[in-house]
Amino acid sequence: MSTADLARKVIAVATALEPLTHLPEIRSISAFNTEFLIRLKTDYDPWLKFEPLSQWAYAFNAPIEIALDYGTSADVNARFEMAGHQVCVTERMNSAHAYQLGAELQTPFAQGQPLQMTAAKLQELIHKFAVQAATS
Repeated sequence: MSTADLARKVIAVATALEPLTHLPEIRSISAFNTEFLIRLKTDYDPWLKFEPLSQWAYAFNAPIEIALDYGTSADVNARFEMAGHQVCVTERMNSAHAYQLGAELQTPFAQGQPLQMTAAKLQELIHKFAVQAATS
């Protein structure tokens, strides 16, 4: 991809992002050949830090996918198209929390077999687990 092509992609996505001031604040954006990666400003709470991601997913009607990596964490992603380009809003989750979500959903969960859910379901579960963690 040429520098000019990348610049056009960045301008298109930046222009599409500009009016979205009602959504949680962006911490960083990375531009790759195939997609843009967005990281959001989040709470440090191990559950509530996914609230901003779920709000972006809800706004774009994007499914949430949670995929285990080869370490002790999982990637939580919401992918959608913006200005004709693929965008991924992403956050990291402790693998123990990812397995807890899988158990709650009664869904088999392993490397190469990601969990998928709606933004509304993720919001419901993160609030449930945040309350449980706060009261235990």
